[in-house]
Amino acid sequence: MTSRLPARTLLRAAPLAIALALAAPHAALALDFASAPADTPACAPTPAPAGLTEPDASATPVDAASPRDAADPDAPAKDAALPVDYTADPIVDHTADPTAKPSPASPDEGAAEKSASLPANPGGAPTGTEPAQPTPAAKVTPAPQSASATQPAPAAKAEVAEAAQPTYSNMYRLYNPWSGEHFYTASLFEAKSVAEAGWQWESVGWVAPDAGDPVYRLYNPYGGDHHYTLSTVERDHLVAVGWRYEGIGWYSDATSASLAVLRQYNPYATSGTHNFTTSTAEDAVLRAAGWRGEGEAWRASSHAQLRIDGFWLVTSSWGTLERYWVGSDAALARNRVVEASEGSGYYAYATGTGAVVRGAVDRGDGWAWLANGDGRLAAGDGWLITDAFGRGTQRYYLGTHGGWSLARVGEFVVDGLRYFGRGEYGFELRNDAVWLGSWLWANNDGVLSAASGILSTLLDAAHWTPATPAGWCAAWVENVVANAGLGDFMGNACDLYDWYCASGSLSDIRPGMIVAVSSHPHTEAGSIYGHVGIYVGNGSIRDSVYGYVREMRLSEWVAYYGASVQPRWGWLGGVVAC
Repeated sequence: MTSRLPARTLLRAAPLAIALALAAPHAALALDFASAPADTPACAPTPAPAGLTEPDASATPVDAASPRDAADPDAPAKDAALPVDYTADPIVDHTADPTAKPSPASPDEGAAEKSASLPANPGGAPTGTEPAQPTPAAKVTPAPQSASATQPAPAAKAEVAEAAQPTYSNMYRLYNPWSGEHFYTASLFEAKSVAEAGWQWESVGWVAPDAGDPVYRLYNPYGGDHHYTLSTVERDHLVAVGWRYEGIGWYSDATSASLAVLRQYNPYATSGTHNFTTSTAEDAVLRAAGWRGEGEAWRASSHAQLRIDGFWLVTSSWGTLERYWVGSDAALARNRVVEASEGSGYYAYATGTGAVVRGAVDRGDGWAWLANGDGRLAAGDGWLITDAFGRGTQRYYLGTHGGWSLARVGEFVVDGLRYFGRGEYGFELRNDAVWLGSWLWANNDGVLSAASGILSTLLDAAHWTPATPAGWCAAWVENVVANAGLGDFMGNACDLYDWYCASGSLSDIRPGMIVAVSSHPHTEAGSIYGHVGIYVGNGSIRDSVYGYVREMRLSEWVAYYGASVQPRWGWLGGVVAC
């Protein structure tokens, strides 16, 4: 498999004291994992700190949502903010039977995925005893035939053949960007819950058989991470020093066609100290970066990865709250249209990061992706007037591509009339100006025509008037208006804000208006006198700062300077240019 290399956790610098402390359990075991037999431990994860009292083993070990408490995973994902707890560790459902197969109506896994909840610890507390092995399926023996019978019933033959078929499970891999830990589970339900709690989805690490040599799963309630081992000696040692035994996580494949799962140890980390991968390339990169190669941990099956039912994932795992589609290959969709036939319920476009488009994204070819807050792509052909895309009521011109459509952006002509679509929003420019070789004015229907002489002169002046010294932003705005022949005005930014700026509604802004705040927290002078610039159309503003003239997006300017005062706009001196 191709596995993403966790470069972000390759090495974390730590004092020598921490490195020595982490070596303690290894010294106690005094064993070499790479050369030891299967029941021999190597470098064990950090034991419970001396003097700490172990919490009640019956209590939930982490804050992340337990699969038992999670909502129906097949229900549509919501855009509401998730209760992300980046310190939370995945929870296993100890009430489930590891040998039980879900019914076809099982809401968590569906027909395509086997449940892999871990077995219960009957005592509730850590134990060092060998966990009970799942009872092998009994061999089916046909009932004795009567003298008149010539051959067994066909159904009995089918049952015997089915019982002999081995089964397999995907091993899902997730990453915690805050602790550096990788988490592995055979339960799709648990993997979904962990991803929704803030862990990054990394698809399938390998495929495991549903029978074979058990791989044990343990949890460190003091460090907050998990460890996995084939060794009963290592398992029992970790339990003895305070780790919680969570039962059999999955099984190792003993067949000749199996693949090695390699184990690496980071001596400088206190959490996420171990990594497991079938990728020799990932193993080599980690060892080159300072991780210790610990040889083969167990064996993965060479069986093909199992297909799953695709699902929506809403998470802030990568920074901001976004919506992602996990396809039937268990991977995030990227750079493609998500088809409604995949089970998504509608068409969407997954970007290179995996997040689906919500709002508009300019494709750079005269068209833009356009979707609502759920990521549902626009549909239809021709003009569309709607408020469905989060920008108020606007005009869009759509081109259909079957079940979904794109929005026309840039300059285009419909029925002999010129229009201009704004790439960052997808809608048509209205009651605004744009430079297309000359200044053009878009009326309320978006139809372009030559801008008035006054407006063109004012916008030209905003592009050639030289900068003023730092702290003289209002003087630059006044010079622009004077150079356009519209009069002489004086006052600082705070004065212009109070005298001429009356509206803070974007629907009222027009090219040529001044945009100002009476105060802002970014400089001492700004906190007293404020700041001011001129809106030059098509979503842009120009101002003079630190001795040079700059142009930036109006939305960015408002967000930055509006930290303490609501930005407002209006006509300087009451002179209307358009």
